[in-house]
Amino acid sequence: MKTSTIPEAKHNLSNLIHRLETEEAIHLTHHGNPVAVMMSEDQDQNLIAPKKSLNTAILEIGEIK
Repeated sequence: MKTSTIPEAKHNLSNLIHRLETEEAIHLTHHGNPVAVMMSEDQDQNLIAPKKSLNTAILEIGEIK
């Protein structure tokens, strides 16, 4: 897990943004405590995308056969 302090993130913001394109999320800390997470747009969309229900997934598998 990549972490960065808030002052480090301010100083290296462009670099951190470029790293997000190929790496996992970056956790920001304040006085050693996690306070925020930076992530790519793709990671964010994966979190908020509606998930299929188990019932829907089973029905779709049945349609494939």
